[in-house]
Amino acid sequence: MEDNDQNNSDRVMKMLSEIAERVESMRDQAAAIQRERENILELLQDMQDLEFHKDLPEVEREDIESTTERLILRCLTVEVAVSTPRNELQEEAYESVTCILDDLHLKFKQDPKKHSDVIESYLNACLPEPFSSNLDTRFQSKILGCTADDQKSFRQKLQNMHKLALKMPFCNGNKENGEEISHTNNTEGSTEEQSSEKT
Repeated sequence: MEDNDQNNSDRVMKMLSEIAERVESMRDQAAAIQRERENILELLQDMQDLEFHKDLPEVEREDIESTTERLILRCLTVEVAVSTPRNELQEEAYESVTCILDDLHLKFKQDPKKHSDVIESYLNACLPEPFSSNLDTRFQSKILGCTADDQKSFRQKLQNMHKLALKMPFCNGNKENGEEISHTNNTEGSTEEQSSEKT
């Protein structure tokens, strides 16, 4: 009888373990979709605000603007919500980095040339292998205080801004740099490997 009870218990625990893996997989996929939605919207809105296509003929410019607006509306039809558990220190780090990036995003739209180097230094702080020596160590210390999920989200925001900066006429960014950023966008390992996830 005891053996049967033990076997039943083992089967239940195995099922729960498999379900736990599925839950984590579902969360990862949903979080990835949520980040992609935010990144696409941010990129499209930046394209509207920066108006780097203003020198195009009117017909082409109108076509770009209408296509951009259509894509924004289409993207807004996707709704995904994933909450990220944070302890008190991680919440403080999240709010601090969010504030910094929101401020940088606004300044970048106002003066892209002046703030493109800052974007690069922040992005390098989020990468396991920085693509240049331009790295902000103070920002890196704040990033390390965030959860792994938050670090991925912040990294992708910076990658989007950096990609947009590379398209600016003043930028000397070359194809090699662009390929490096594209590669790191698919890299799961980042500063989160050293972060407060250990806590």
